Amino acid sequence: MSKKEKKADGEDQPVEVLYGLFWQLTKKEISIHHEGLLEHLRQRGFCWIRIDDKKRLVKLSGKKVQDVDITDITDHVYQYIQTEVPENLGYDFKKSDLLNLFVRGIDNYINFPKLRLLGIKEIQFHFDTKTESFFYFQNGVVKVTADKINLIAYSELNGYVWKNQIRPYNINLSSDGTTAGDFKEFCFRVCNKDVKRFESLQSIIGYILHRYWSPSLTVVPCFLDETINGSDEAQGGTGKTTICLALGKIRNMVDIDGKDFKPGGNFRFQRLDLDTEILFIDDLDRNTSFEFCFSIVSAGLEVNQKNKPAFKIPKERTPKIIISSNFPLKSIAGNSTERRKVEFEVSSYYNAENKPLQEFGREFFQDWNAEDYNLMFNFFIFCTQYYLKHGIIQPPTINYELRKVISAVGIDLKEFLDLKILEGKDKLNKKDLHEEFLKSYTGLKDFYRSPHKFTQKVHKYLNYRNIPYRETPANKKSYIEMDLSGVPTNEDEGGDG
Repeated sequence: MSKKEKKADGEDQPVEVLYGLFWQLTKKEISIHHEGLLEHLRQRGFCWIRIDDKKRLVKLSGKKVQDVDITDITDHVYQYIQTEVPENLGYDFKKSDLLNLFVRGIDNYINFPKLRLLGIKEIQFHFDTKTESFFYFQNGVVKVTADKINLIAYSELNGYVWKNQIRPYNINLSSDGTTAGDFKEFCFRVCNKDVKRFESLQSIIGYILHRYWSPSLTVVPCFLDETINGSDEAQGGTGKTTICLALGKIRNMVDIDGKDFKPGGNFRFQRLDLDTEILFIDDLDRNTSFEFCFSIVSAGLEVNQKNKPAFKIPKERTPKIIISSNFPLKSIAGNSTERRKVEFEVSSYYNAENKPLQEFGREFFQDWNAEDYNLMFNFFIFCTQYYLKHGIIQPPTINYELRKVISAVGIDLKEFLDLKILEGKDKLNKKDLHEEFLKSYTGLKDFYRSPHKFTQKVHKYLNYRNIPYRETPANKKSYIEMDLSGVPTNEDEGGDG
C-alpha cells in the first residue's frame, strides 16, 4: 500500500508504507496503529466477560481464563515487542524504535476507553455436576465419578476454568486411588485409628471437595476437639486446622480467623472471588451464631471489596464452608439447624506432647516433595469418589452432647445440676437452688448474681438433657418440677442403702 507526498515541483508521488502487525512505517516515521493494536490483543485472548451483570477484563487461553488489568496488558505488549518482533522492521527502523515509541505513548495506546472496544465474549465456566467432580492440574483434569477416576485433556471440558484453580503439579493417578501416604495416615490417627470415624472423615472431605450445590444436600462441616477439660479451653495441636488447610492445596481456599470474624461486617468476605472454592473459618468464636451460614448456603454471597465494585457469587457457585471450633456451634434448636451442619470430633491422638513432626519426622507441606503432594492429592480424589458413592456418613459422637451442655451453662452449673438429678430431686425451689449454688461456687457470684439469668441457665440445661419440666405454681412460678422418669437417678438404684 502507499500514500502520496509532494515532489519539489509540486507533483504528487507515491509514498511506500510498510505495515507490521500493529505498526506502520514510512521512510520518515514509525507509528502504532490503534485498531491494529486492539486486534492484536483480541487475537491473544484479551476481552471482557460479563458476570452478574458486571464486566471483567480477562485473558482467555484454550479453556483457561484469568483476570487481568491494564498493567498486565501493557506488560504483554512490551514483552511481545521485545521477544517476538524482528530486529529490523524496514527502511532504517529497528525494534528499539518501536519499543521507544510504545513506551513514550503508553497512556495514549493503552487506556480504558480504548480497552472497552476489545468486545465482550459470552463464556460458560466449567463446574462439577451432581455425579461428577473435577480437579485441575498442569498435565490435565482428573474426572471423578462414583465408578471411575481418569485423567482427561482440557480440550474435553465443556467450559472455562479459572487459571488460579489449576494446581501447579503434574498428577500421577494411582492404580486404585488408595495409595497410602503421610497425610492419609495422619487422618487415620486423627480418628484415633477408628475405622468408622475414618470412613466418616473421608466422606466429609469428599463432600467439601465436591463443587456442587443442592438445597437438600448443602451442609457446613465443623471440626471440634473431642476432649473436654474443666475450663472448656481449646486443646490445640489436635490436627483439625491441619486437615482443613490441607484442602486448600487442591482447591482454592480463603481462610479467615474466626476470632476476628464479624458475620455482619461489610467486608467480612472481601478476600473471596469467583474462583474461591472453599471458605474456611478457623477457630470460630463461641458467641458467633451458626445462623450466619443459612443465607450463604441458601442465597449465595455478596462480596464487598474495598475500593472495588461489589459482586454476587450465586448460590450454585458458592464455596463450601468449613469451620473449626472448640465449641459446639451456637444456634437455634430445630431441624433446619441440625440438617445444615455436620460436627466431626477430632481425637486427642495428637496434642502438645505428641505432634505429627515427632511421628513423621518432618513438617507437613513445607518439607514435602512432589511425590508427597501426589499421594495426598490421590487420597483427596479417592475421598471425593467415596462421597459420590456413599454420601456423607454421619460421624460417631464422642463428647458432643456433653460439650453442648457445658457450652450452654458452664461446667460448674452442669455438675451442680447433675448431682440434683442423680439424687432424684424432681421439684426444686428456684430461690433456694440459686442461693445454694452461689454458696457452693463463691467465685461465680458476680456472673450468676441475677436470679433470672440463673433460672435461664437451668432451663437451658434441662432442654439440652431433654428433661421435661414446668414452673409452678402458675401465678408465682417459684418451683421447677421435672419429669425424671427417663433419667437414671440414685432412686432407681434403691437410694444409698
